[in-house]
Amino acid sequence: MGTVCQDTITKPAEKKIRIQFSNGFLETYVNYTNDTDAIIFECNGKKREYFIKKKRPDDFKGMVDHLDLALKNKKLQKNSPVSINKSIEIMKIINTSFKSNKLKKELQI
Repeated sequence: MGTVCQDTITKPAEKKIRIQFSNGFLETYVNYTNDTDAIIFECNGKKREYFIKKKRPDDFKGMVDHLDLALKNKKLQKNSPVSINKSIEIMKIINTSFKSNKLKKELQI
């Protein structure tokens, strides 16, 4: 069971993931502080926290590098996880999950 939150509308923006399991949880936070991301892990009552120093541009550097390569490589454009075709497929999955929740039944994609 888990939660994904990417709220970029409110101030401050909130981006986090929480995975809950029977004896603990794992949480990740983007911009935990102004210059730090965080991973918080708790299992069997033992808690560990990891903090990753970063600069704001780091959030998008990997994506920008990937898009730069894709623009130069036709094969990568087709196989990229952010290609238009894959993006449309992902939106179909998200749309179906909302319909499934609304109808309270499992749907096929």
